[in-house]
Amino acid sequence: MTIEFRCHECQHKLRTSDDKAGLTAACPSCGTTLTVPSPDDEQPDFDSFGDFDDDRESFSQKDSRSKECPMCGALVSYSETTCSDCGENFSKPSTRQGRPRNTGSHRGGLILGLAIIGPFCCCIVTIVALVFGHQDLTAMDEGRMDSEGYGLTLAGVIIAWASLGLPILAAVIQLIMVMIFS
Repeated sequence: MTIEFRCHECQHKLRTSDDKAGLTAACPSCGTTLTVPSPDDEQPDFDSFGDFDDDRESFSQKDSRSKECPMCGALVSYSETTCSDCGENFSKPSTRQGRPRNTGSHRGGLILGLAIIGPFCCCIVTIVALVFGHQDLTAMDEGRMDSEGYGLTLAGVIIAWASLGLPILAAVIQLIMVMIFS
């Protein structure tokens, strides 16, 4: 007998044998830790999960003119713009937890850390923070990267510019003072 259920986070359809009831494992789609329900609690008509891996049978039903809905897993024609089962709109990016699924993780903490230690190491570290920061801010603005780290990244860029600009400003002031008092 099999137990069929959905991941409560990404709604991925899962199936496993009933001897795995009560065990925990990670969802193969989103990585959320799940507890396999008992056979009495199972949810009917789900069609993909075998030992916490995709069921090959569901893939054999696909053909070259159909795709799987990212929200409910139903087979949908490539020409369709919405899923007939769940209503998911394919013309806009699918979202999981409020952000597009195809976005990369932000590097805000790394950029901020590099900007802070840059003045103590060398200006190369600060320049790396600036380059990464500007690349990441652009990617966040274009929707290619998780914008959750926007504040950290922006703070890193500001600190990096300040740590490069202040020594230059100090050198210019010293040069002016030498010219005036000599």
